Amino acid sequence: MDEQELVLEVAKRRRVVAAAAYLCLDALTPREERSPRLVRTRAEWSEHVAFAGRNFRRMYRLDLAGFNCLLEMIHEEISTQNVAMARRSSGVEVSAEARLAMTLRYLAGGSFLDIQLVHGVSQPEFFRSVWRVVDAINSALKIDFPIDDMEELDKIETGFAKKSRHQVLRGVVGTVDVSSFGRRTLEVQSTTRGATTAPARKSLACS
Repeated sequence: MDEQELVLEVAKRRRVVAAAAYLCLDALTPREERSPRLVRTRAEWSEHVAFAGRNFRRMYRLDLAGFNCLLEMIHEEISTQNVAMARRSSGVEVSAEARLAMTLRYLAGGSFLDIQLVHGVSQPEFFRSVWRVVDAINSALKIDFPIDDMEELDKIETGFAKKSRHQVLRGVVGTVDVSSFGRRTLEVQSTTRGATTAPARKSLACS
């Protein structure tokens, strides 16, 4: 036996000894001292809504009526298909309400670590749920945007300007949460008691 074979044989025997030691310790450990199987607990959706209270819209960027409207549109696509298997795996299935809530909260800037803890799901299940909801929304909602129609873009831009104080917000034709989509350089004029300061410029690019 050469030196390399000897090293491999020694390493193999060490692994065997380690495995045997683990089995012996496991057999000697009393059952009551072993870590119990993790059973995830998930709050009822009604309890979650009650807990959120007036912060519901702030959390999900939709009020409860809007949330329920969107849920109705995609409920079938995001519901758990095999409830029995889900219950055997984690004790309870992930509801369609929870999947939509996790996704909206995540898209609103929440941390997946906090969201999965609140809803009692694993990290893989969290991201599976998010992509499932995103795909369902993309399929259910057809959004037409007149990106090549300058006349229609002017009308939209005027509508956004009217919503700002003294119509100082110009050049904006769309927003997603806190992001703005502009068709040209955004010009904002700050006004204080009728006095207009020099405009602040910020270039925005569609993404």
